[in-house]
Amino acid sequence: MPDTDRDLTRTYEQVRLAWEQRPVHVPAPWSRPFASEALVMDALRAAADRMRRDGMGTQRMRCFVETMQVEADVGDLLPQRGEDLGGYHARAKARVGGRGFALIADELDHVSRPLWLAATELVGPIVAGTSPRHSSIGVFLGDGRFTGFGLHRDPHSTLMVVVRGRKRLRLWPGDGVLEAALVAHGRSTRYEALLDDSIVIDAQEGDLVYWPSSYHHVAENPEGTLSLTVNLAFGSEQVTPQLLWRHYRQQWFRRVGELEEPSCTRDGRVDLEAIEAACTAIEAVVPDPRAARQAVRRSLAVELLRLETALGFGAPPLVDGVELGDDAVVRCVPGRPIRVEQLREAGLVVAAQGHVLELRDEPRIAALLEGVRGDRPRRVDGLVDAAQRAPGAAERGELLELLHALARIGAVQVVERTGDER
Repeated sequence: MPDTDRDLTRTYEQVRLAWEQRPVHVPAPWSRPFASEALVMDALRAAADRMRRDGMGTQRMRCFVETMQVEADVGDLLPQRGEDLGGYHARAKARVGGRGFALIADELDHVSRPLWLAATELVGPIVAGTSPRHSSIGVFLGDGRFTGFGLHRDPHSTLMVVVRGRKRLRLWPGDGVLEAALVAHGRSTRYEALLDDSIVIDAQEGDLVYWPSSYHHVAENPEGTLSLTVNLAFGSEQVTPQLLWRHYRQQWFRRVGELEEPSCTRDGRVDLEAIEAACTAIEAVVPDPRAARQAVRRSLAVELLRLETALGFGAPPLVDGVELGDDAVVRCVPGRPIRVEQLREAGLVVAAQGHVLELRDEPRIAALLEGVRGDRPRRVDGLVDAAQRAPGAAERGELLELLHALARIGAVQVVERTGDER
């Protein structure tokens, strides 16, 4: 987590109270950057590599020259291996003939663990105690005079951190007498007639800005200098069993034809009877009704656990290069709890940092999980020996593999030995 010059509690409270109500501008709340230029460029290069390797549909990256989106030869305008921010910007600028240029990358949570960690460290205290929202990490990089696609309103609220340069935001509340004019100017770069009614925020390097999903907005760069921002997007709906019903409805109704979708709420609360009725309707038309009910319940529970431990973001990449010898010392990652749930249909489900492991409901496995969830560091051989003293059939090799899997998903980390571990 970034070092702080002052207590961030007030910053978190400001954003929490303003959520989906009004914009907030907090000048430079950290003593060092929320994310360095190098870290953000690493994420952009990883996303570009993925897009080149797996195709356009695997990673969303858009390039704009002034107000025109580049449809062809996008790969030439993406960051390349070894390029830092200055080198990439100079090459892209030359490639477009010196005109205003912008790169917009979305869903970077899936390609950069360091950026994911920085984002969730920031968001955690703000969303504490609430249901997660479908969220994602984006980056805006460029020197264009304003957002390439002009005035717009997103379906999500946004937390923006300025990593480099400056950014002027113009915002308009999405209601009242201006609504018709704002809608008429949607995706327009000619919004001069609305300037007097805008809220103006001039954000400097290191600043944090929040605005709700109801606000029309456009970002400007009057000086035409390079700016780089990380934008965290939060869906307007909290993830609840009702919302996830749509997820498993798509999964099962595709197979059984169009059944009537039940209402999953009653008086604003989740209607478990309606969900049970839906399961019963599915059971009536699928070959294996019991399996269908189990899969629906399991899918719901597993996805909720995944989203809770990821704070609504996508799962980050796995940790590479993990080596766990018998004398290695591991501990649960501070501030990153491991969720363990016992599901009747799915055995043990372990969730951490947006990843899920589904395990056998076995006493030795449960004992190992209990050991790693403690507050103190433990030696690998001590953890495994303690787990093997429980009844059960899990062998030493299986327990070591589980520890390795937990380290790969970021649930535990290897720490330095002090000599006091057991």
